[in-house]
Amino acid sequence: MRSLVPGVADTAVLLLEAEGNGHRIEVAHRTPGAESRLRELIAPNVGTLQRAAGWEGTVRPHWIPELGSAELQPLLREAPELHRYVLEQGVRSIIVHPLTLRGAYRGALALVRSGASPAYTRSDFGAGILLVRRIALGLDQAGMRAAVRRVEGSSRLDETMAKWAHTFETASWGAAILDPVDWRIESANAAFARMHGEDAPGELVGRLITDFLEPDVVEGVMARLAAAPDSPHTIETMHVREDGTAFPVLANLTVVRDEAGTVTFRAIHVQDLTELRRAEERLQGAQRLEAVGRLAGGVAHEVNNMMTVALGFSEFLLRTPDLADQHRSDIEEIRRAAARAASISQQLLAFSRRQVLVPSVLDLNRVVSETMQLLRTLLPANIELDMQLSDMTPWVRVDRTQVEQVLINLAFNARDAMAAGGGLAIRTAIQHLDAADLRHRIGIDIPAGTYSTFSVSDTGSGMDPNTASHIFEPFFTTKGTGKGTGLGLSTVYGIVKQSEGYVTVRSEEGQGSIFTVFFPRTLAPGTSRPQDTEPAWSASRQGNETVLVVEDEEAVRTLTSRALRNAGYRTIEAIQGAEALRILADRGESIDLVLTDVVMPNMGGRELQERMSMLRLSVPVLFMSAYTGDEVRAKGLLDAEDAFLQKPFTPVELTAAIRRLLDEPGNRERGRVGGEPAGKGYLKS
Repeated sequence: MRSLVPGVADTAVLLLEAEGNGHRIEVAHRTPGAESRLRELIAPNVGTLQRAAGWEGTVRPHWIPELGSAELQPLLREAPELHRYVLEQGVRSIIVHPLTLRGAYRGALALVRSGASPAYTRSDFGAGILLVRRIALGLDQAGMRAAVRRVEGSSRLDETMAKWAHTFETASWGAAILDPVDWRIESANAAFARMHGEDAPGELVGRLITDFLEPDVVEGVMARLAAAPDSPHTIETMHVREDGTAFPVLANLTVVRDEAGTVTFRAIHVQDLTELRRAEERLQGAQRLEAVGRLAGGVAHEVNNMMTVALGFSEFLLRTPDLADQHRSDIEEIRRAAARAASISQQLLAFSRRQVLVPSVLDLNRVVSETMQLLRTLLPANIELDMQLSDMTPWVRVDRTQVEQVLINLAFNARDAMAAGGGLAIRTAIQHLDAADLRHRIGIDIPAGTYSTFSVSDTGSGMDPNTASHIFEPFFTTKGTGKGTGLGLSTVYGIVKQSEGYVTVRSEEGQGSIFTVFFPRTLAPGTSRPQDTEPAWSASRQGNETVLVVEDEEAVRTLTSRALRNAGYRTIEAIQGAEALRILADRGESIDLVLTDVVMPNMGGRELQERMSMLRLSVPVLFMSAYTGDEVRAKGLLDAEDAFLQKPFTPVELTAAIRRLLDEPGNRERGRVGGEPAGKGYLKS
């Protein structure tokens, strides 16, 4: 009993049937001097304690994780002195195991934790079954026939294995009893056997526990155990199955001693961490992509500003009438390189989810069907296309252009995996997914519910697990130099995430790949996109209005003003919002439109717009930025209804956007000071 305190319990009480009526009581307490008083308190109140523990008249084990008032009521009524002692000791958690042999009750063992000691867990409860069984066997071998009936015709090992199998057969965690000297397995449960690739627990008896350790970790684990052989250990390590495959485990090793302090046996509990590690890897991968996305967005912001300048001034030079052909060719090359860089920056923005989307409610079947017609012209003839659409309409709220880009990118990725030809299939569906299914597919917790999905599958070369784990990272590619930017699938990832969706991939080498995209389903009917209903741009992009250009990047500001002046507009320049506000306060009635960057030092575009409302100026505002989307909207710097021009842009695109906004109804005949705002881009006064 003394060996159980304080490692296993703060107080241990053993009740043994005595000859005749009553019980023999053995007590061990963390404070040795308290044992005699506790024995005196228990002796006349055994029946009351049995009722309090809830095992009176039964032989089943009982576990009270946290002691409450309900369990203490019998003590309060029938043994107030013992009740007062329990409260003084701060008893919080109790395990009671009947002491039986061949099904006959011979007593009970109670283990108690109090004060700051941790409450007993389910694992402790299971270990207690082994402990009480060993105590019963020890009493039997010590010849205490008056307390425990001798077990005849059965060895100690047979009895232990029989009880173990009966108790732990349905456990989901692996457990085994180990010899105290050489760490050989005396018995194991079915879960331990299955975990290690064996069909029957009996196959493991007699094997060393080191047989189940991966060879590379044996030396380290055994050195740790040898340093404190008689202490409990919790070790995260690697085990191997019968077929040689390794898997991560969390192993808890405990030691049980007899009254003399001798180790009588060891127990090991093993938890397979494979699924937990996979979930952690998926989460880390998602976090890594998020970090790379933030970096990509920052890079794309600077690139877009510079490419706006390169594209604009290239266009100015190309308009020079007496430009030599050689110089014209050189400038065309510069312009193409700038356009290519701008295209890559747009893909980076898509990956980082900082593009401005124009979402609308769409029929995913229709989007896939119409995109399929385009793919038939883009893909080679040796690729056979197949399409299956959901019988129920999979409504989604997404940006149609972005979803089309996802479909095309996935189709081109499949094409590259089928150099000799093959089959490409696109399927739409409506799937009802619960949290467990989603965690299995995605690896992280996402809302359960109904999703509209489409999948793109191919019969190509497939991927190994290592390649599949990196495919959504920007610039990762398996293609040769010059054959790909490595941004196709990262763009897919960014677009899908920005649209509040999820994308998964399942692939095996030689078996092809299946990419599945999940969008939250909406039940609202489809509506046309804003660009389908907005008025067409004016045929002429020329104008004579006055435009206030607010831009902190000098090169972009210079280019923008020059492009507008070339188109007939008058321009006024401001470096940032505060300067623009002063100009508007002095000359507001002469300004027809404000063209402003979204993010600038001290005062950005949105704050400028809000300050303009205080002056009751209803001047239309066109926002421009190289760094917008989710992050800017989340900070309240851009609303969906605001007129917006994405950098990089050419002078033609700039003047077209200016002209379109000025030609909107209400902007042609607007009243400036005190006027009522009308149309997109106007201020609320």
